[in-house]
Amino acid sequence: MRAVKSVLGQTFQSFRIVIVGDGVSPEHGALIAQLCSEDSRIQFVANPKGTGHGEAHRARVLEDSRATYVCYLGDDDLWLTHPLETLVPFLEKYDFVHMLHTEVTTDGTLSANAGRIYRKKIKSFFNHVEPHQLTANGKRQGKALARRGSYFCYQ
Repeated sequence: MRAVKSVLGQTFQSFRIVIVGDGVSPEHGALIAQLCSEDSRIQFVANPKGTGHGEAHRARVLEDSRATYVCYLGDDDLWLTHPLETLVPFLEKYDFVHMLHTEVTTDGTLSANAGRIYRKKIKSFFNHVEPHQLTANGKRQGKALARRGSYFCYQ
C-alpha cells in the first residue's frame, strides 16, 4: 500500500492508478478495496495467481485502457513526490522514459541497478549528487514510463 500512497503524493496529480492483482490475498484485497473507496482514481483488477501471468494481466488492462501514458510501479517500489512532473514532459517527445533505479542505504551509500555500459558514467554522476537528491529514506525509484501505444509496438 505504501507504493500506492507514494503515487498519490505526486506533485503531478492527473493520473489513474490501476492495481493489477496476481493472486492477491483476501487481507490485501480488503486494503486495496479501502484505497479504492478513498480515491476514485484507483481501480483494482483482481486476477488468479499464476506463474508468468503478471505480464498477461497488465497487457489486458492496457488493451482496455484509454490512457495516453503508462507507468509501471512494483508493490515494493516507492516514489518521491516529483517523478511524474519531471518525466511526463519527456513523453511528449519520446515513446519511453526510464528512471535510474537507485537505492540509498542507511549508512548513506548510493547504489544503482545498471548494466556494465553505464557503470562508469553512473559512478561519475554519483560523485556530483547527494543521496537525498536521488532517494529519501531508502526509497527506491520506480522503473519506466511509456506512451501506451508504444507498448503494443514492441510485443
